[in-house]
Amino acid sequence: MRRRLKSGFTLIEIIVSITVVSILLGLLIPAVQSSRESGRRTQCQNNLRQLGLAYTGYVATFKVAPRYVAEYGWWAPGSGDPTDSLNTFNTRHAKIAHWAPSLFPYLDQQPVYELWTDDRIPVLTDNQPLWWKYSSKAVPNIESLMCPSNPDLMVDKGAANSYASNNGFYAPSCRYDGEYIPRDPPVPCPLAGTPSVYAPANGVFTVGLQIEKRMGLPSHPFLNLGSYPEQKQFTEASMRDGHGHTLIFTENNQQLPWHFLVNLNWEIERYLPGGSEPEWSQVQHPLTENPRRRGVPQIHSDHLQVFSGIVWHYYDDKAFGDATLPRPQHMINGPYLDTLERKSWMGLTDDEVGHCKPSSHHVGGVNIVCADGQVRFLRDTISYRVFQALMTPDGKRSDVPFNEFSLRDEDWQ
Repeated sequence: MRRRLKSGFTLIEIIVSITVVSILLGLLIPAVQSSRESGRRTQCQNNLRQLGLAYTGYVATFKVAPRYVAEYGWWAPGSGDPTDSLNTFNTRHAKIAHWAPSLFPYLDQQPVYELWTDDRIPVLTDNQPLWWKYSSKAVPNIESLMCPSNPDLMVDKGAANSYASNNGFYAPSCRYDGEYIPRDPPVPCPLAGTPSVYAPANGVFTVGLQIEKRMGLPSHPFLNLGSYPEQKQFTEASMRDGHGHTLIFTENNQQLPWHFLVNLNWEIERYLPGGSEPEWSQVQHPLTENPRRRGVPQIHSDHLQVFSGIVWHYYDDKAFGDATLPRPQHMINGPYLDTLERKSWMGLTDDEVGHCKPSSHHVGGVNIVCADGQVRFLRDTISYRVFQALMTPDGKRSDVPFNEFSLRDEDWQ
């Protein structure tokens, strides 16, 4: 009688098969993840390349660099909203935002640009508004401003943004040491409010608000930008260190939507009694005329520089002169990389300013674009002198502690 063979796998065969599959998956999954991240990094680089071309187009047209915050117009009640008959919002407001709208004509976003620059059209609405009464038409999420590697973009609030402008020298770093304790003795370097701080040698983007002056009001030292000197826009003639050695835009994990202007916690604590949790309707909108401030919108000069871009501090790797060593949180990809812990929620503390540096979810560094339009990957191990050199268009004439430093390509590429 013939013996019938049993079909199936033995236990050893099953274990060997599972082991082989596990090994293959262990090799395949990291490769797939790496491939995906490579694709996201390439898309991010393409976004920055578009921003670089937009910057070049703006400069070619206007012969100056864009502002990091600018007044794009005013809307007055009575004219209605020609784009939305259901919008009954009836409060006069300024149309103020970061640098992004100024580049929209060069990013194939002309309709959005016209919404911001046409005084007949409000940017605030009470007809299905996005966060804090902004119209969805005025603050769309634009793909070229969003890095796909950033998992926590504020897309639900509109105007999502991953990129920060070169806003130059953060002057308060001269006056404070460590945990922002006043230095003793004080360092004799330029302070906020002095023309040298905004010199073209220190950075590329400047603030473009002189609301009080335009309204015919005398400047107030604490309420608005009237206490700051008129900031001239940066011109190409000031870029003495070369276009390829001057950073224009970089990634920033904590970057706010490009329409965000003020510290909400500060507003709540200042104007609402008892410190209770308010309804947003109770908070004075920063764009509307504020009766507490002679009708001037609630915009604060010390917020604008850090909310819209990155800055460099009065540090030196070798503590040259009166400078201190760089603080870790102010270095590229330093601490405070959590995207949910953004610039705006904390007040202008050392922690918040720690967000105003290049940062990304890419391993080993960040993508940047320079004034020549070239996109480069900036290692997070470069020295602070190198970073300062990239931030200052004219290092010899800038206020960096050691202005004799000469940047070489091998220092950062």
